[in-house]
Amino acid sequence: DKRGVVSTASYEARRYGVRSAMASATAARLCPDAIWTTGNFARYREVSSRVMAILVDETPLVEQVSIDEAFFDITPGRFSREEPYEVCARIQARVSELGVTCSIGLGTSKSIAKIASERDKPRGLTVVFPGSEQSFLAPLPIRSLSGIGSAAERALEAIGVRTLGQLARASDADLSRIFGVSAEKMRLRAQGREQSIVASAFEDDDPKSVSCERTFATDLYDRAEMESIYRTGRGSFKVRSKWRYLPKENIIEIYEIPYTTTSEAVIDKVAELIKSGKVREINDMRDETDLSGLRLAIDLKRSVDPDKLMQKLFRMTTLQDAFPCNFNILVGGNPRVMGVGEIFEEWIAWRMDCVRRRVYFDLQKKRDKLHLLKGLEAILLDIDKAIAIIRNTELESEVVPNLMMGFGIDQIQAEYVAEIRLRNINREYILKRTAETSDLEKEIEELESTLNNRRKLRAILVSELQQINKKYIVPRRTTLVYASDVEEAPEEEVVEDYPVTLFLSREGYFKKITAQSLRMSGEQKYKEGDALRVSFESSNRRELLIVTDRQQIYKLRLRDMEDGKASALGTYLPTKLGMDEGESVLTMIDPGDYRRDILYVFENGKAARIAMSAYETKTNRKKLIGAYSDKSPLRSILVLDEEKDLALYASDGRCLVFHSSLLQTKTSRASQGVNVMSLKAKKTLLRAEVLSETPIVNVSRYRVRSVPGAVALLKPEDRGEEQMSLID
Repeated sequence: DKRGVVSTASYEARRYGVRSAMASATAARLCPDAIWTTGNFARYREVSSRVMAILVDETPLVEQVSIDEAFFDITPGRFSREEPYEVCARIQARVSELGVTCSIGLGTSKSIAKIASERDKPRGLTVVFPGSEQSFLAPLPIRSLSGIGSAAERALEAIGVRTLGQLARASDADLSRIFGVSAEKMRLRAQGREQSIVASAFEDDDPKSVSCERTFATDLYDRAEMESIYRTGRGSFKVRSKWRYLPKENIIEIYEIPYTTTSEAVIDKVAELIKSGKVREINDMRDETDLSGLRLAIDLKRSVDPDKLMQKLFRMTTLQDAFPCNFNILVGGNPRVMGVGEIFEEWIAWRMDCVRRRVYFDLQKKRDKLHLLKGLEAILLDIDKAIAIIRNTELESEVVPNLMMGFGIDQIQAEYVAEIRLRNINREYILKRTAETSDLEKEIEELESTLNNRRKLRAILVSELQQINKKYIVPRRTTLVYASDVEEAPEEEVVEDYPVTLFLSREGYFKKITAQSLRMSGEQKYKEGDALRVSFESSNRRELLIVTDRQQIYKLRLRDMEDGKASALGTYLPTKLGMDEGESVLTMIDPGDYRRDILYVFENGKAARIAMSAYETKTNRKKLIGAYSDKSPLRSILVLDEEKDLALYASDGRCLVFHSSLLQTKTSRASQGVNVMSLKAKKTLLRAEVLSETPIVNVSRYRVRSVPGAVALLKPEDRGEEQMSLID
């Protein structure tokens, strides 16, 4: 495709000079054997979201700047005491399990980390230790620094600045001329002294303002909060639907919704709330949108307060939604998050340059015209001579040189004179044209004055903006109200807490049964061929970890599950949790306060002891990927609330007993564990059990003092088999 451009290029193609944004024809010429393919952006977004999820698992301070780039803060002592290098190495290992590579730069600021990440692609880990920033940056070319594009690079090279060390020592006047208000920032960045903060893009920001879609009905104005967004370029504000109550029909009519949602999404969510019993005030909800506009009708039950219901729906549905602000703008070819003030400064500088170039263009045009008129004025004294020169010239190519010699004019002026039509060779025409000379000289003088006067250039810009405002003025569509005048949504209802007993079947059916219902019920009902896998007591406010065979853990809040009965099959978890096709539930765990450990025992004889805190998240995430290692099939999962003796069983009838304290607790969920049981060829580990729950009698026969340990063949009495008696 001759009109296409290169979206990205592999490292092999880049060796031929191919780069992003290059014309396809140019790339094909540089690398004739290149393999071309179209992008799969849905797949890119999927992998990107999984990589970002890995980063959020390590630290809540993650700032994503593009689909394949992010900053994260792992300063020791903020959220973990672990060494940053170890965290980065673990991140690389987890990302590599997704089938992609990543390079990481570790430094004291975002700009240093970014430069370091470029040093050893595609899978490098470069560390710039505190105190070595200047020595690291000084020899690097200026283009390696974020914020320096091709135009700034040319301007710096013109003054002899080619490295970051030279940039750090450049004069204030030179930097101000090139970078404007960002001069000091660029100097600090080149010196490695820039103070940068990783602002999490995943934080649940407080609402900044409230408005609504389509005609922007109500805007909740909080000066301090809005100034924060204007200053930093980050934050979020909430948009709220506009509605009215029709008392005769006892209907709430919603006629504007946030632009972040759809009417289908709103209706589906309300229907879900009605079905779950969380909203009981609604009889029905319909979409009555037609050519006259949006209309969602909610039929109310008798004696329902519409204001209270709408406050409830605002809190529980996307009728009120958050809209994020992230003013990420390309400046000089590099992305920058800028506040409104910085955006205005950059725009004004760009617009001033446009005005300056336009004035210069007009000036050149008028200078060229004046030059031609000066030549025309020269032949005014003797038109007949000009005609005679043209008439007596034998060759057409000699007309212009003869006019130049005859009147002392240059080639451009002579060309202009030679091209005058015969009917215009009269004194009146020539006098009219030459009369423009004085006006042109005045205009040129004025344009030169404007070009050298910044105040006049700014006056032109202001005048143009005033004309635009006058021509395209539109009345404000939002009504501003103060936050204190808007009714706040009521606090979320307190979740009732009561004891429950939980049941999980082998096929993934889940039941939550209250103590009273359990006392009155009989035997638990299961599908044919299904049976109980695990059961324990808990409470309605607790949270469960649902472990699957795809190395994933789903978080399930018991408050979201309906109370069941023993006579019912229960809820099918793969459907309820939206699991992948073919994914099965292995077990459920009550994490409590996340202070215990989980022991994963694998078929290859290894065991990984993972701190349960590794599954605790700051945000309300429902799915954790990479929950445990996938290097060997999982055979058993044990929760360790205290140190205890454990028994491992092999496929050849052998057994090993060891104490759990021999295993060190890991914080990385992807840990493959340590080898515990020494297995013979083609033999595998079958299961692990707590020793006190096994029939083993001869404990000393199987106990080992260190791992990995040798296994011993199980005796009949330790298998729980009943011995035959000759007397019987």
